[in-house]
Amino acid sequence: MNEVYVNFSALALNVEVYNEKRKLIFKKRRPNYEFLYDYNNRIIVENIMPEIYDIFDEVLKNNPRDTKVFLSSFGHSLILLDQDKRPIDKGYCPIDNVSSNVEQNLKKKLKKINGLINGGYLPIFKIKNANYENLSEWTTLKGWILINLIQENIIEITDASSSGFLDYKQRCFSETIMKLVDKKNLIYPSISKKDINYKFEYKGYNFLIGTGISEVYAKHLAITKKQNNISSAIDDFICSKVIVNKAIQVDDKLDFCYPITNGKYIYGYFSKNGINNIKFVLSQLDIDYENLNELDFSDSTIEDGQVSFFKEDDYLLYQQKVLTYNFTKNTIFTIISQIVDKVNDFRTNIELKLNKKCQLFISGKGLKIKDINNQLKNLSNNNFTFKEVEEANPINGMKEYFKKN
Repeated sequence: MNEVYVNFSALALNVEVYNEKRKLIFKKRRPNYEFLYDYNNRIIVENIMPEIYDIFDEVLKNNPRDTKVFLSSFGHSLILLDQDKRPIDKGYCPIDNVSSNVEQNLKKKLKKINGLINGGYLPIFKIKNANYENLSEWTTLKGWILINLIQENIIEITDASSSGFLDYKQRCFSETIMKLVDKKNLIYPSISKKDINYKFEYKGYNFLIGTGISEVYAKHLAITKKQNNISSAIDDFICSKVIVNKAIQVDDKLDFCYPITNGKYIYGYFSKNGINNIKFVLSQLDIDYENLNELDFSDSTIEDGQVSFFKEDDYLLYQQKVLTYNFTKNTIFTIISQIVDKVNDFRTNIELKLNKKCQLFISGKGLKIKDINNQLKNLSNNNFTFKEVEEANPINGMKEYFKKN
């Protein structure tokens, strides 16, 4: 039986196909801007299934036999449907231009229920603000694929959580949040709490497809492979996370906890202020990012206060702060030091919650910044150990997961 691994990342579709001997027979990467996103990063829903069918055709051309399909995708995707399960308008993703301001007290109220950092990019707010008379139902990117292949609107539990509707401790949609969204008669997808395989036929061959796993989970497994290891990614954003056996109470502005398949949870910390701040300051100083490692910070000093230029609850700049800030080389040095401190603080906070020491695996473009790498190594000698790992390939994590489940 062929094995087809399909991963929708925020930037590209990645596919790997293996034959019955586990030999790679087909590989593909296609940027999302070529087929999935419009110019506002809205999802062009009608392009999804032709792409999936092209993959199936390529598989059968290379090795015509029965096939099993494994899915993963980015979170916070949303596709609105009418009563015939047809898409209404284009879909949504976390990097589209559709967001809304959310009052702070509401964010705190929601977080106690859904365990998330509740920004205006979440599907709950996009559904609340949707004014379509024919709106009947909603699903996710993976859910849309399943609707077309098995005629059921079913989503895996992490997709359900990333919508913002899920009570993370009870592992079901929250009546309280559904009432807040106030869309009467809206039909919700069924939730799969473990990866279940469904049969369908394609061009005379038997196919199996599961509800899949989230890309975040897949990336974590690709990096750490074991539970109780912390994976930290230093990119435009900073995210540190660990897999745990039960829900952990969220009580910090930047921490989160949500369920994944097979009864487990991901707990961690997330900040929208990472190396995006360095890129922004470099642009203000008219310095190319490629020349960053040539800068000499030996005489630099750390500026007072927290130096960050992006709001933690959405993807927007602090416009007023930007207009009045005096950007210097010290600003870059300060941000570098604060990124290192943030990774260490996130690790410390997670270990305190778990009441145990964890091995730390760090990945991301930030490690290629010389001074971040050096500061991490200097700090780790006295406080913790970490392993530097290459950028996570979600498909490796998918293979790790599906091999065991």
